[in-house]
Amino acid sequence: MKFVLYTYLLCFAFYLQAQQAFDFLKPLPPGSDQVTGVSWTYHGTYSSGQVDIDYQFDDAGITAISTVFQSISRETIRESTQYSVRNGFLFGVAETDSLPCELQGEYYHFAIQFKEPIIGKGSKNILTKVNDQTYIINFEENGRFTPSRLTFKGKQLTVEHFTYAESSSAFDAIQLKEAHPTNALNYITLDPTSGEWQALPMAELFERQLIFQRL
Repeated sequence: MKFVLYTYLLCFAFYLQAQQAFDFLKPLPPGSDQVTGVSWTYHGTYSSGQVDIDYQFDDAGITAISTVFQSISRETIRESTQYSVRNGFLFGVAETDSLPCELQGEYYHFAIQFKEPIIGKGSKNILTKVNDQTYIINFEENGRFTPSRLTFKGKQLTVEHFTYAESSSAFDAIQLKEAHPTNALNYITLDPTSGEWQALPMAELFERQLIFQRL
């Protein structure tokens, strides 16, 4: 049994080591203009029924907004000096403000919004402009980047994150590449020229589309 377990772990470790993941040395597209935000014509908050996250575009940049639904019992509020409910608002959960709440049975239900800057103050990510409708968010991690594409059309926003098939050969033609394996993945950092980037099959790199509508 110990030999079988050891063989399984060894094979599993080899499997993980063999996996490849790709990132990029520089923001994409190569040589593109870096901007601090999208055009003011696209400012607003965009929501989707596909994911539990909204995107807010304004002069400050781009912010991801997520909502977490929670509840607290009437007993906890009665016995605590931290929490109180007045006129349908819950005090003591948020540091700077009260939250609207709804009593159902013995529990008050409420929602907390979390905002994370994607582009703007406090973020290392880089936004580039492809054309008047298309932008790329270059998400930074350890000094390297992975792209997500934003496409605006009227009040609709299409978000496409960087994905690719495990057996993809899309990056074979890129000459400058460097491996930097981690404990779980064999990362390949790519440094494509403008021509190499334009020759990549974009449909294979941005397979899944998330559709958002401006509120």
